Parts: sequence; C-alpha cells; structure tokens
Amino acid sequence: MKKIDDNGKVLLETVDFRQLFSEAPLVENICDQEGFVYLYDPRQSVFVFDYYGALRNKILISGWQDFKVAGKFIFGINNDTLHRYEINTFRVDDEKLPGPLKNSLKVNFTSSRLYALKKDLLEIYTLR
Repeated sequence: MKKIDDNGKVLLETVDFRQLFSEAPLVENICDQEGFVYLYDPRQSVFVFDYYGALRNKILISGWQDFKVAGKFIFGINNDTLHRYEINTFRVDDEKLPGPLKNSLKVNFTSSRLYALKKDLLEIYTLR
C-alpha cells in the first residue's frame, strides 16, 4: 500500500503484504473512512490500516458480498442476510433480506440508506 501526493510522489509505503501475513490477502474492496483504510478479502477478513500504513486491526468478517464501510458501520450481504457490524462496539446485527431485495443486481450502503439496483430501477431504503 502506498500513500502518494497530488503529483504522484510516494510519501509512505508499507512493506510487501507477503512479509506481513502468512497468507497474502486477495483484496476485493478498499474503503477509506475516518482516517483508516479497510482492505477486504472475502476469504480471510477485513484488514484495517491507519494512514501511515500500520496494521491497526483485523476484523474476522468473511464471505460477504456488497461490502461497504460507511460511517461507523461495515455492511455486507451473505446469502439472504444483511449484516451490519458496528466498528466501535464490535456488535453485529443480522437481518433477513426482504423478498424484493433478494433479486437486486447490486446493493450499496450509506450509514442511513440502502440502495438496491434492479434491472429497470433503483430502490432506496432507510436503515434503522
């Protein structure tokens, strides 16, 4: 992982992930949120780095699709279940997806909304 400035000059760089981990992650999703960078490998977990490249945490979440970090939550879907992980308290809330959401092509999240892309429309739901 490298931090670069606006001109493309490398400011900071982490060591090769093969030296940090016994098995290098195959990252499918990268999120930058509130001073941290979240790397998601659906086979292993979520790796949380600070802006200086130091590994701060490893969150044991795996197998989620439509992974998203939004505010103080991590969202994802596994099979027919919506998961919401609260970063500060380590609490996980699981909720079965309503029937109309199961046929979505893609789902995206903010801290208060869920967006479901269908073939011909976009549906917006409020999260509680």
